Amino acid sequence: MTFSRLQLANWRQFSLVDIEFHRNLTIITGANGAGKSSLLNILGQHIGASRPYLSVPMTIKGKRTFVTSLFSIPSRILSWFKPKQDANWSTIGNIYYACGQESVLQVQTQGQQSYGVYIPNQQSVIGFHMPSHRNLPNYQQIPNIPFGGFAPETAFGRLNGAANEAFYGHNSGVSVLFCLKELLAA
Repeated sequence: MTFSRLQLANWRQFSLVDIEFHRNLTIITGANGAGKSSLLNILGQHIGASRPYLSVPMTIKGKRTFVTSLFSIPSRILSWFKPKQDANWSTIGNIYYACGQESVLQVQTQGQQSYGVYIPNQQSVIGFHMPSHRNLPNYQQIPNIPFGGFAPETAFGRLNGAANEAFYGHNSGVSVLFCLKELLAA
């Protein structure tokens, strides 16, 4: 099974993307931050390479929340005229498979610091995942930072240990970013 087409609209940095995949090879190029990894991560979900996306923190009507969609004036205006089927989910596009099947791509609209793309009719695709040169973001909220009672040497040791674990492909359950925040707070 292979992909035949990917369409995205009004999500992250994309106002509109429509890619038709060649049956042998499709090359995706772009500047840093253009969204190449976002596209590849949607495709990678089909072979078990799931990557979380980070939401944008915002205050809406006095309540702190996290938003997952791109906000542009044209998409806001269009949303007034298009009936919303579920306020908790937003359809961001479609993926089409060579067998003729298709599936919508959806994200939860608010409330989570990290989220994934939901593909309800996902088809099985044979492939392999080759990770990019950068680490995957993994947001971890720090519920309580022990100011003043946490030695900087201990915090640095935890950061160094987490970085080594990540480098060697082990998962200690604590992200490098989490340990960096602890070190900065110590």
